[in-house]
Amino acid sequence: MIPFAALPPVSSLAAGTVLVVEDEAFVCELAAEALLDEGYRVLTAADAEEAEAILARESVDLLFTDIDLARNTNG
Repeated sequence: MIPFAALPPVSSLAAGTVLVVEDEAFVCELAAEALLDEGYRVLTAADAEEAEAILARESVDLLFTDIDLARNTNG
């Protein structure tokens, strides 16, 4: 999966940053688009390792995660 990150218009940045962790590409993109439409800054990861790397360098306000991720990791 290609990492997805996008910034909403400056006026809506107050909504915060959401990290979406989902191993199914379609579900991840659907969740990210819905959150973007609500004005959130959205970062995505396909597994726990990617999410951990993002969390090491980014400030995140909310984590939206799948419970059962690929490669025997979980949300």
